[in-house]
Amino acid sequence: MPTIKLTQPAVDRLKPPQSGRIEYWDNQLPGFGLRLSPSGRKTWLVMYRVGGKKVRETIGTVALIKSVAEAREKARASLRQAQTGVHPVKVRRAALAAASPESQTFAAVADLFLERYAKRNTRERTFIETTRIIEREAKRAWGARPIREVARRDVIALLDGVVDRGAAIQANRTLAAVRRLFNWAVERDIIDKNPAAGVSMPAPENARDRILSDNEIRLFWHACTDIGWPFGPMYQLLLLTAQRREETASLEWPELDFSRRLWTIPREKAKNDRLENSVEE
Repeated sequence: MPTIKLTQPAVDRLKPPQSGRIEYWDNQLPGFGLRLSPSGRKTWLVMYRVGGKKVRETIGTVALIKSVAEAREKARASLRQAQTGVHPVKVRRAALAAASPESQTFAAVADLFLERYAKRNTRERTFIETTRIIEREAKRAWGARPIREVARRDVIALLDGVVDRGAAIQANRTLAAVRRLFNWAVERDIIDKNPAAGVSMPAPENARDRILSDNEIRLFWHACTDIGWPFGPMYQLLLLTAQRREETASLEWPELDFSRRLWTIPREKAKNDRLENSVEE
């Protein structure tokens, strides 16, 4: 397990592993660390012992806790509690449940997820679609239930119901949405494990393999010329670069480096949330 000084520039530079997960531990505060997954997710950790048992606490993702200083302070608070024999995770969960039992229902947690994560970290269109799926599918099924009682069999039953009404691809989208919600709930220490983890997609996704012939490309290009500014050139650029529609439509002059013939798509625009997305001529 590598040990480094966890500073903001260091965290920003860390690249996700090709496979598996890797943890970097802070050389300034023992027990404080950062976990990277192949998807690019970065999660703050703190590790300590309570009653002789090792505890690995998830503090939150970098998307939720962006500052190293804030994450380190949360880790330090947990370490102080653990040194006195108090289990920080159990204390936090007990306080949350005692203060507001209704906040532990699936519906309440889903609302928090949509407001605090999906709304802030996904595109508007994705947020709208995620909200629609959660409201129509998941909240109708589990809304009033305590989220901790939702089990793997409940997830499977929900997906089977969507498939049975003839919406197999919608079932795939539903699984993706609830899996992300449960992952977020795990990261926030609301639940211990994700009941959707390991559940297979209900239906195969058919890859798009339609390509244009040379003659179709020629006709398309001339049609774009006839359309004119601004959509004609935009469609031609889509054809030339094979980039996504939203990223191409929102292209700005500072993203272009004419001397290098390079277009760099900023991370906040890129759908895959990679640090750099560049297209060369």
